[in-house]
Amino acid sequence: MPLSRCIIAASTNPYVNLAYEHHLFQHTKLPCLLLYRNRKSVVVGRNQNPWLETDPKLLAKNKVDLVRRYSGGGTVYHDLGNVNYCYMTTRRDFTRLFAIQTICEMLEAKGKDVCVNDRHDLLLSGKKVSGSAFKIAKERAYAHGTMLLSADLASVSPFLQSAKRIHLTHGTESVRSPVANLEIDHNEFMLAASHAFGCMSPQTVIEKEALAISDVREAAESLQSWAWMYGQTPRFKVQLEDSYEASIVRGRVDAVYKDGEAVPHPLISEPFQ
Repeated sequence: MPLSRCIIAASTNPYVNLAYEHHLFQHTKLPCLLLYRNRKSVVVGRNQNPWLETDPKLLAKNKVDLVRRYSGGGTVYHDLGNVNYCYMTTRRDFTRLFAIQTICEMLEAKGKDVCVNDRHDLLLSGKKVSGSAFKIAKERAYAHGTMLLSADLASVSPFLQSAKRIHLTHGTESVRSPVANLEIDHNEFMLAASHAFGCMSPQTVIEKEALAISDVREAAESLQSWAWMYGQTPRFKVQLEDSYEASIVRGRVDAVYKDGEAVPHPLISEPFQ
């Protein structure tokens, strides 16, 4: 089906871009292709634990944004050497393979040795260059993912390591894979991807235009809130010092245990750090 819209978002703010993506998913005419880049950020899946997937204090120290997206899937590192795509369509027409296979065929035509695996990752000579996540809501669906073009791969491992001794009780844990860059200019990739989906003249939307939409502004603020970023974390347990263990519910310390017995502790009801 021909695209109704093809948009390149000029913003590099991950909160604005995910909010705009969410707005388009709810309201735009389908099918639609959105392409954008984010500044340095670590993006966790909707049902993931940020303390398990990364080290929030290390990210803050290095001025790397921490973001919880609306879709499931694993944690990814973004920077300006990475392009994000989102293909939105009707639930009836949606398949998990279509978007990434379309991109795969475009890259094959450029001479890249790429293939799609059974997790819908895109591999370049056996190394991961793209991961996919999906969302289905009512009569709409999307497939979106990353595309490593010239990312700072040396930052991927340090920023995707936990500093906590966490015992995962709920939620989704990421599957780590060796990664590589496609070594393609981002403008070249965006134009080629647009053409692959049948769009010859993509529309550019600047950040000011996106933020002129009230629900985009509201969603961007919500994505940055403690309640969304940490409060949405599935319940888990973490090892504290001196053989104490804490149960964390909605981002706060729910109970503290010593040798398996619940004990009083000043951390109870406090936000987990």
